[in-house]
Amino acid sequence: MTAQKKEKGGSGGRVPEGPVELIVLGSGDAFGSGGRNHTAFLVNLPSWGFLLDCGATTLITLKRLNLDPGAIGAILISHLHGDHIAGIPFLFLQYQFLTERQEPLIIAGPAGTEQCIEGLWGLMYKETREMMPRRFTVQYLELEPKKWTRIGPIEAFPLEVVHHLRGIPYGYKVKAGGKVLGYSGDTEWTDNLIELAEGCDLFICESYRYDRKIRFHMSYEDIRAHRSALKCKRLLLTHLHADALARLQDFEDEVAYDGMRVSL
Repeated sequence: MTAQKKEKGGSGGRVPEGPVELIVLGSGDAFGSGGRNHTAFLVNLPSWGFLLDCGATTLITLKRLNLDPGAIGAILISHLHGDHIAGIPFLFLQYQFLTERQEPLIIAGPAGTEQCIEGLWGLMYKETREMMPRRFTVQYLELEPKKWTRIGPIEAFPLEVVHHLRGIPYGYKVKAGGKVLGYSGDTEWTDNLIELAEGCDLFICESYRYDRKIRFHMSYEDIRAHRSALKCKRLLLTHLHADALARLQDFEDEVAYDGMRVSL
């Protein structure tokens, strides 16, 4: 692969309170149900942005929407499944050959995040990883549950949720630009979601099936049963499987879609 002239990306640093915008880059499940992209949410502050998860289709969507990949200062990873992390090696390619980063890319997540991401990068682009000096810097942060951690100009609070047997899946509460954003990640119902949603300007919550009960995921029936306990200003549902998408007319709560923009 031949290096091309690089464009300079955005810079990091402390960001004052101001407009905060969420852009849904991917609202789909692992199967791409309904033709939706894999999970990724871009949160833009006045001069800095971060991702909540980074599914395989993330870079494609950034370019389709004319968004600068270099303006992403951090990626918060909920868990280490491919539909939530497989876009990171493509961002690495972008930073290696096309976009000159001015600040380190911070990748924060549960235990095993660095090993998993670096392993995936090596598997997908072995020659680039092993034979070329890295032209961008990555800073990995292994986050502890129930502990606020400053990441650039934001603060993140991870809580364990219930998704898969290996590794630790996280949901997040994030303070950014004077707003509070919550994210469930993938999970079956757990009372930790109540804490994650409390006081949020926006809470992004998975609603994988409509009424079918399966392990490690929620249905919309679960959400309705606990809706009064989710004390957030706005609830946004995501990660819908085909059966849930087929019943969108029956949802009483807002459902995310690819390309959706939400001002906080």
